[in-house]
Formats: sequence, structure tokens, C-alpha cells
Amino acid sequence: MIYYLYILVSVLLTAAIFCFGKVYQLKAGNARIASAFYSFATSLVSFAIFFAVNGFKVSIAPFSVIMAMGGSLCAILYTFLGFRLMQHGKYAVYTTYLMVGGMALPFFYGWLFLNEDISVLRLIGLFLLIGVVVLMNRKTEERRSCSAVRYILLCVAVFLLNGCVSIFSKVHQIEATRETLSTIPYATLSSLIG
Repeated sequence: MIYYLYILVSVLLTAAIFCFGKVYQLKAGNARIASAFYSFATSLVSFAIFFAVNGFKVSIAPFSVIMAMGGSLCAILYTFLGFRLMQHGKYAVYTTYLMVGGMALPFFYGWLFLNEDISVLRLIGLFLLIGVVVLMNRKTEERRSCSAVRYILLCVAVFLLNGCVSIFSKVHQIEATRETLSTIPYATLSSLIG
């Protein structure tokens, strides 16, 4: 039962982060400096929280540093592209691409490279999610203008980059041959690097 409470709190906090991001974007605009400051501020707040939860210490393991750097770079890039995306479209489209990319790419990575089992229901669910994402941009695709193509490319880039963040995290989590950090120390390190 407690795990369902954790999931509910996580969903509410994620929604709050998305709402805060939209309010910030409306007030600060879409400039590079605004997205850079947003990335810096969210990393700083995340680091402060995880640093406290981790007993006010930062642990380091070489493989964990590499994975954290890769994930952080992707997160910074999708934040920057997300601000550009919000300049031309709706925030809901950005968050949908972000979330579905974070689910779909690790799913396919696990299936293709880690021999994870898949079921018909999981595949159906995943293709329904991807279908919703495609339908969200149907109107944009029908216009076929240069800005519409750029908009779709930004959406795809956000999808791929957040998927890569999840893949870096997954690869770190399952690594068995190298020394790695546990979840909270890794999150502390990732937020420090990001």
C-alpha cells in the first residue's frame, strides 16, 4: 500500500514541476539564458534535497559519474529544446513527448538489448501512448510548413533525449560488473553534475 502512496506523491510532484516550468516559461520567456537558469535552478534544488537525504555527503564511483554526466547532458538539452518547443506550441505537447519518451525508449532498450520479457498488453499500451503522441501533432503535420517540420523535430528530439536519460539511469541501475552507487547517492551525484 505504501508504494501506491509513493507513486501518487511522485505523480503530484511531477505535475507540480511541470506547472512551475510552464509558469516560469511564461514569465521568463524562451531565451537560452532562461532555459539555462531553469536547468541550473532545478539541479540546485534537487541537489539540496538529495544531499540532505543522503546524509550531507556526495559519493563517487567512476561508472556512476559517466552515467550521471550522460543523463545530465541529455536533461539539459531537452530543457533547452523544451523552451524552444513551448515558444511554438503547447506545454501539454512538450510534457507528453517528454513522458512518453521516458517510458518508450527504456522499454525498447530493455527488450532489444537486455532480453527483457514483453507481453502483448505492454506492447498494446505502448503503441497506444505513441499513437496519442502522433495524433497530438496531426494538425501541425497537415500544414507542412517549415516551422511545422521544425516543431515536430523539436518534439522528436525531446522524446529521444528524455528516453536517453531513462536509459542512462537504467544502465546504471542494472550494472553488475563495475562499482556503482545506490539510488539516493546516484541521484545526489546526478543533480550535482546537472
